[in-house]
Amino acid sequence: MCPGWEIKTGAFHMTDKEFEKFCAENRDMHIERDAKGNIWLMSPTYSKTGEYNSGISIELGIWNKKTLAGYVFDLLTGFILPNTAMRSPDVTGICQSVPGIYCRTQIRNGSFSAQGKNE
Repeated sequence: MCPGWEIKTGAFHMTDKEFEKFCAENRDMHIERDAKGNIWLMSPTYSKTGEYNSGISIELGIWNKKTLAGYVFDLLTGFILPNTAMRSPDVTGICQSVPGIYCRTQIRNGSFSAQGKNE
């Protein structure tokens, strides 16, 4: 379950294009969609969590700048998952194909998960 307000869409289901338009028309809101098509209006992180997430974003960004491993995204970047949910983790790092480096990182609500391999 997401921390925020759930809008149950019931019989009404937005297409990806309709959802994209809805998000664009409400840019000042942090909006996610779950696999059932329900819309989530996310609550702010507040100062302690924001400070924590900012620190992790900085560290991940510095690491990425040094290694040129891939891309770093902030909490407003939405990713459409195979189950049609659209989520935006607090910080995301996605590696491009770099010899000797494999990684995947996600941080959400203070939880950090990472996979990495250096050869």
